[in-house]
Amino acid sequence: MYCCKECFWDSDLRDVIQRNFIDEGNCDFCGELAPRISPASLSEKFEFLKDEMFEKSEVGNSLASCFQKEFKVFNDLKVRNIDRLLEHILVDDADASTSNFKPISDNGKFSEEWNELRSELIGKNRFFPNTQVFANLFRGVKSSELRVFEVILSQLSTTLPIDYPLYRARIISKIEHFPSDLDKPPASVACDGRANPVGISYLYCSDDKATAVTEVRPSTGSIVHIAQLITKRSIKLLDLTCPRKKFSAFQFSDTDSKLALELIVLLERLSEELSIPIAESRHLNYLPTQFFSEFIKSQDVFEGLVFSSSFTNKKNLVFFSEESLDIVHFQRYEKVTVTRTQHEFENT
Repeated sequence: MYCCKECFWDSDLRDVIQRNFIDEGNCDFCGELAPRISPASLSEKFEFLKDEMFEKSEVGNSLASCFQKEFKVFNDLKVRNIDRLLEHILVDDADASTSNFKPISDNGKFSEEWNELRSELIGKNRFFPNTQVFANLFRGVKSSELRVFEVILSQLSTTLPIDYPLYRARIISKIEHFPSDLDKPPASVACDGRANPVGISYLYCSDDKATAVTEVRPSTGSIVHIAQLITKRSIKLLDLTCPRKKFSAFQFSDTDSKLALELIVLLERLSEELSIPIAESRHLNYLPTQFFSEFIKSQDVFEGLVFSSSFTNKKNLVFFSEESLDIVHFQRYEKVTVTRTQHEFENT
């Protein structure tokens, strides 16, 4: 039996299959017509992570379920039975198919340290925080944590191509000057945002028109103007929409694999915090995500961030460029009236 690269999300496994495939044909696990390989040829990679990250447990889950939960290895949209696929990968490991497993640890170390940094940024030391995660990751001093973090960030890199369509919305009754009325605000009047502190202006967009409108949180009857933009050139961004799916644990050594997963848990936390809008009266809660965004900007590798919208299943993008017209062209705009809004709420 043969598997193919379409069976996996993991970029490292996909590259291995592309480089070493035996033939091209219909995959026995996902049905795709693609370059194929013997599943057992991937066993060394899986055995390594199995031994480092999981242990047997009577109350655990199948090993395939553990791999999927921790690493998002398998393309579960196409593979009909991930347990069967892993059984053929670890064909010489009887425990892999007959035992239950659980993670050796919860990998929440950096997420817990991020809580400390959040509290310090909001209520104690804003510019010179004194926490462990700041010292290990964000101070700019080389460390094993920062080295692995930089590798993971490079794995989460994405590039918008030229002429990529974007949308930006504003609640405004009429447009007097286009595109300036729909551009990012001047720095002198820029308010706090998820990524930008007050007085520093970033360009926020969405990859979907309806998402752009929803993100400005209009009321029923609001008049919203929507600009369509296209990119002038390719733009390298840090993609935080699904960090666990986009990173590859197989690229790390035995001493770094656990550290990498702990850092992915932190990046998932940051991704979630970027996605959630905050009431204006609680703008100090934006300080942690502003801090992280400025850290990414300071690395001079990425020109912005991509993160999921909390309102739709589409994406939001923020660009660090001082001048919007350096990276995008405002094509046109349209005016819409919001006819209905829907709100969900919970007790707090």
